[in-house]
Amino acid sequence: KNARLLKGYRKAMQKEGYDAGKGASRKRVRDDKDKWDQERDKSTAEITEKRGEGYVKKQLQMDERKRKKPKKSDPFRKARAIADSRRTEKEEECRRRENGQAEAARKRVERSKTTKKLRQRTRKGQPVMRNIVENLLHKVKQRTKADQN
Repeated sequence: KNARLLKGYRKAMQKEGYDAGKGASRKRVRDDKDKWDQERDKSTAEITEKRGEGYVKKQLQMDERKRKKPKKSDPFRKARAIADSRRTEKEEECRRRENGQAEAARKRVERSKTTKKLRQRTRKGQPVMRNIVENLLHKVKQRTKADQN
């Protein structure tokens, strides 16, 4: 329905002699721009006589920069920044949680292995000294590493 209305609008605008763009926009010719261009051409001719071609090109580039419209301010900039920061915080928290869960699972497996070794007994019911000594040696090595760091 909207497309049909838009097509009718464009046809009506063409009949009246206007160039209908997309939506409600149409190009308008500005007389001020032509006057500005003529003045600029006169001034550039004078300057080229005085200073040379390179200077004129530089001046024209500076004029073009001045004529450009400034960027529009974004009303949602602060909200987007807050949303981005929250999103990154959530992602970091999720990564930390996953790393913590993986670490906990690794420690659980390691603990079960050590307890299984420490529970081993000989035929007469005595603990296997080899496993106990290895466990103590492992603990000492870990503590020396922690002290060095």
